[in-house]
Amino acid sequence: MIKILDPSKDIFKLQDPQLRQLVVEHEGKTEILFCKFYPKTLIQILKSLQQYYEIIVFTLIPRRFLDLII
Repeated sequence: MIKILDPSKDIFKLQDPQLRQLVVEHEGKTEILFCKFYPKTLIQILKSLQQYYEIIVFTLIPRRFLDLII
């Protein structure tokens, strides 16, 4: 599970090992997204189910960031 952090609202520590900073250059600008990655239990469950079902994930995250997460 991934939580996108909003620095103006969320309190977090940059030293947190589950925190990742994703950086993308887009239209001449640098965009930074802070994400907190939680234990992979949900991902493990989805991977086990993908052999039986088609898994479709909907997100509002821009594709340029989603590609880094995947």
